[in-house]
Amino acid sequence: MDVENIAYRVTLDEATTVLHLGDADTKDVHFAHDAEYWDLRHTDIAFPPYWYFQSEDGRSVLDHRLKATHAVGVHVPVAIPSDPSKRPDDLQGYDLFTEPGETRDIPR
Repeated sequence: MDVENIAYRVTLDEATTVLHLGDADTKDVHFAHDAEYWDLRHTDIAFPPYWYFQSEDGRSVLDHRLKATHAVGVHVPVAIPSDPSKRPDDLQGYDLFTEPGETRDIPR
C-alpha cells in the first residue's frame, strides 16, 4: 500500500521559514525532483519524523537537500526518554519533542 505524505513549508512575514515533514520517507528521491523549490528559500527550522536522525538517508536529506538551520524530531515514541543521555545512541545528539506541549524558539 502506498501512502502519500504532504510536507508543509510556511514562511512567516517573508522572514522565517518552517518545514513540517509529516511522516515522510527518508529517501532523497522524494525531494530531488523539487531541488529548485528547496533551494528557493532557506528553512530556519524543520520538523522531521525522529527516524530521519536514525538513518543515513534521512540525515543526508536534512543536511544536503533541506539545509535547515535547526531540526527537531517529531512523532517520537513515549518510550524514548527526554534526557538525551538515556536515549539510544543514534538519537543522543538530536533535538526531539519527547513531552506533550513542548515548544521551541524559531531561529532567525
